[in-house]
Amino acid sequence: MNLDAVVINSAGNHCTEKDNNGALRSAVDTVPAVFEAPDYPLIVVGANDFAGKQAVFSQGGDHVTILAPGVDVTCLKKGQVAPDPVQRHGTSFCELLYYPWVDWQNG
Repeated sequence: MNLDAVVINSAGNHCTEKDNNGALRSAVDTVPAVFEAPDYPLIVVGANDFAGKQAVFSQGGDHVTILAPGVDVTCLKKGQVAPDPVQRHGTSFCELLYYPWVDWQNG
């Protein structure tokens, strides 16, 4: 499938949760990341910790393309106007590191 676009997706934060069979959800198991394949290329980004290792919450496996910082990411709270940064963690913060061409000022 030729998309003529780069598609970036987070790996998921469910590594410490159990599935319906009681097994840990360590591998990527959410859409669209699970659809990554040679005919449907995606960049699936997982989170790493300060040591450069996969973060304990980040799902991994064959679908993950790369890890990016995802622990104690400094950001503003949703809807926050005044600069009062907080520390968050998650794979969603990681995927934003791979959108350098987005013009945030003009949408």
